[in-house]
Amino acid sequence: ATGAVDDRADPAGPIEQPRAGAEEAALEAQVAERDLRDRKRGKGGKGKKDDDQKDGAKARRSKSGKVKSGKGDTGTEHCLKGFNDILSVQTYMYGKGGVCEDGFGVRLKCVSTYSGCSYYEKSLRASSTFALDACVPFDLPDVLAYDAETGMCTLTGIDLKRPEEDSCQVPTAEYSTKITFHADDSSALYIDFSSNGGDSYYTEGEDDETRIATPYSDEGVRARRAEVCGAEVGNGLFSSCKGDGEYCGYNGNIRETGCWKDPNVCCSKKIQRVNVFNGYFWDNYECGCRLNDGSRCGGYCQEKGVESGRWFGGVYQSGKDIERIITPFCCGYGYAMKMFDSLGITFGFKCNEKGCIEAGRVCGIDVTIGKDVGCFLNKLPGKSSSGNLRWNGCCSGEFKKTGSDAVLGFLGTIDYYSCV
Repeated sequence: ATGAVDDRADPAGPIEQPRAGAEEAALEAQVAERDLRDRKRGKGGKGKKDDDQKDGAKARRSKSGKVKSGKGDTGTEHCLKGFNDILSVQTYMYGKGGVCEDGFGVRLKCVSTYSGCSYYEKSLRASSTFALDACVPFDLPDVLAYDAETGMCTLTGIDLKRPEEDSCQVPTAEYSTKITFHADDSSALYIDFSSNGGDSYYTEGEDDETRIATPYSDEGVRARRAEVCGAEVGNGLFSSCKGDGEYCGYNGNIRETGCWKDPNVCCSKKIQRVNVFNGYFWDNYECGCRLNDGSRCGGYCQEKGVESGRWFGGVYQSGKDIERIITPFCCGYGYAMKMFDSLGITFGFKCNEKGCIEAGRVCGIDVTIGKDVGCFLNKLPGKSSSGNLRWNGCCSGEFKKTGSDAVLGFLGTIDYYSCV
C-alpha cells in the first residue's frame, strides 16, 4: 500500500495562529484541566497539591523520570493502542503553560508506523510566536516504557528546540520533555519539562505542575472554543473540517484535491468514494465511512493505506509481514488485512475491525511448487508454548496446519494453515 492517511513527515504542520478570543477559550480550558487534575487527586474541587498525592501520573513516576518495568516484563505492547489513539486525536491542548501561563496546542506525529516520530507544541496566545519541536525524530521503541503496576506508559528523553533552530545539542537541549499516558486511555497526556537534559523535571517541583493536555476535539471544550474562535478543529488547530456526507474532494487524471490528498479535511478522518461523475477522468469523495468489517478494500482503498504492524507477546511484526494497513476508507479503527478463503486463495484486502485474523480462519498456505503465502511465509522463528507456529497477524499470535491437498500428484501438495 502506498500513500498516507495524513502527512506525518512535517512535525509542525499547519498550526494556525488563534483567532480573536482564543485566550478566553484557553482560560476555560484551564478550569477544565484543573477539575481533571483534582479528580486525579481524588478531590472534589480546587486545591493545592500535597506531597502524598501528586498529580495524576506524577504519583506513579520517580523524579528521575524512570519508569518501573513491572517485574521484568517491558509490556510496551500494552501501550500501542493508546498511542495509536493519541495519533488519531491529532491535536491536544493544555492551559497555564510557561511564565505567561499561555494555552498550548500539542501534537504527536509519526512518519511511519512507530518511527520518525515528533513532538510539537505552540502557544495559542495571539501575540506569541513561542513553539517547540523535537530536536530529532525518534522511534517509539527507543523512548517508550511501561509500568505494569499502574498501567501507565511514558515517552522519555525527547529533547526540544525552537522552530527557528536547525538542530540542538543533544542531550544539552534547552528543554526536554517526557509524556505519560494510560495504556487504555487517550483522554489525557501528562507532560513534564526539564531544563537539564532530563535529569530532573521542573514541572514536578513544588513551584510548577505537570501539564495536562486533553483532546482539542472534546465535546464541550470544542463547543466553547468554536463559539469563541468561529471554527471546528481540522488539519490546523483553528481551521474548519467537513462533516460526514459532505463533498470533500476528488482524485483525477490531472490533479487531486481535498480529502483524497488529506483525509483530515473530514472531522471523522474517514472518506468514501461516491459514484456521481465517477468515471475515467476522476472519482469524487465525501466525508464518512461505508466500508464496514468484512467489506472489500479495493485499489483506491489500499492506495490511501499505510502499513500497520502489530505487537504480540512482546514481539513486533511489521505491516508488510502481517499484510495489514490502516486506511481512511475502512470504518472503526481503519484496519484492512489480506484475507484467504478455505482453499488458501486470497480475497485481497478486506476491512478488519479487530485488525487480526480470528481463530479458525485460513491465514496462509505452504506449497511444494510455487510461492508460500500469508502466515506460513512470514512466520516468526520457533513455536509457542502450545507447540503452534507464530505469526502476529492471528489474533492469538498462533497458527497451525489444518489441511493438505495433493496437486496432480507429481506437482506435490498444498498445506493449509489457520489461526488458532
